[in-house]
Amino acid sequence: MPGGLPAGGGTRSRASADADVPGSAAVRRTRRAVRSAPASTASAFAQRLAAGSEGERVEILVDLVRAELGVVLGHADDESVDAEQAFLEVGLDSLTAVELRNRLSAATGLRLPATVTIAHPTPRGLALHLDAELAEQGTSPAPAPASDAAPTEVAKGALASFYVQLCAAGKYNTAAEVIMASAGLRPSFPPAERDRHAKPVLRLATGDTGPAIVCFPSVSAISGPHEYARFGQVFQGERDVFVLRTPGFAAEESLPEHADTLIQIHLESVRAAVGERPFIVVGRSMGGCIAHEVTRRLEAEGVRPVGLGLIDTFPIDTALVPGMDWWLPAMIEGMLGRVAQYDMTLNDTNLTTMGRYQRLFADWKPQPIATPTLVAQAQTPVRGTVIDPEGRWDWRAYWPLPHDLIGITGDHFTVLEDHADLTAATIVDWAAGLPG
Repeated sequence: MPGGLPAGGGTRSRASADADVPGSAAVRRTRRAVRSAPASTASAFAQRLAAGSEGERVEILVDLVRAELGVVLGHADDESVDAEQAFLEVGLDSLTAVELRNRLSAATGLRLPATVTIAHPTPRGLALHLDAELAEQGTSPAPAPASDAAPTEVAKGALASFYVQLCAAGKYNTAAEVIMASAGLRPSFPPAERDRHAKPVLRLATGDTGPAIVCFPSVSAISGPHEYARFGQVFQGERDVFVLRTPGFAAEESLPEHADTLIQIHLESVRAAVGERPFIVVGRSMGGCIAHEVTRRLEAEGVRPVGLGLIDTFPIDTALVPGMDWWLPAMIEGMLGRVAQYDMTLNDTNLTTMGRYQRLFADWKPQPIATPTLVAQAQTPVRGTVIDPEGRWDWRAYWPLPHDLIGITGDHFTVLEDHADLTAATIVDWAAGLPG
């Protein structure tokens, strides 16, 4: 453990990352090749949209999104897809999201980012975006192969461009300070108005076997409910899985004035989602810190989760710990690497949202809780990790309070990407083995 935290202190058990993870959940899903819409389908859509009136265009686009979504999800009838239901709730994951983007790009001729379903998370919301983009383009759809689409800009907006330039110059602390200061220009809301700004919880899986799972995403600029898309699908038909949504990641949304406001929003969302059922709380990265605080508040109200799973969560002050000065640059570069890898875009909104939550929780430290806690610790270092050859400190995730420790396959990011099924199995198998 780094920085004066005794190695193994507060830790009750540890497992090798190379060990097989037991449990039925640890079954890898079959990967499919990403497909594009056939040219004949694209041509037919272009003709239909051109013939429609201005008032009919959005509904035609809604029909297109629903039809293509039905194809990528393997639905026999696109009527099974609700125009107002979130893509994550109907089972869209990172692979099928790219496939949907490709098919919509081919049908409309628009160059769409891979994250278009994150920015516009329902069929109707995406249809409205497509309509606006087509209107701005000022031409009728011109179907083209999705492979012709140019890569999306890494940064969009003056602040985002400045942030990327600062990071490229190695000025990571300055970059963090800039987005925290800039967040002060965003609209904010006081505690009394939290109900107006709370976002509905998303359901990723449905089932009645075992405790429900409530997931807390991280609060980086590229974070959100989509982090748990693969994780949630592991449990489809087995148990309920919910993921919380954090306000501020859309341009029209305001940010909370105080950390306690976000905690209270999430606490109320958890109670509404699970009711009287037993449940497990799961949080990834900084989302684990927020999950811990919500768990502490739940206990104060007489509600105790079955367990708290922290997925590669580090304390918020990790960068200040001796030997961990590499940590902030490595995490930022990991985020920027994913922006490029997954054709994502940093913008002024998502960066200032990250900056606001970094400032609100800058001085937060975990307080003791009674709920059993697991640290699911990634065993593969991200690029830029510094491993002390003398073993004076451990580069891996740690937690200053009592917890169980299990090594999991993957790095800080891939534990919920390529290895989400193994991470899911680790958490539920650990929870199943808890006494009482």
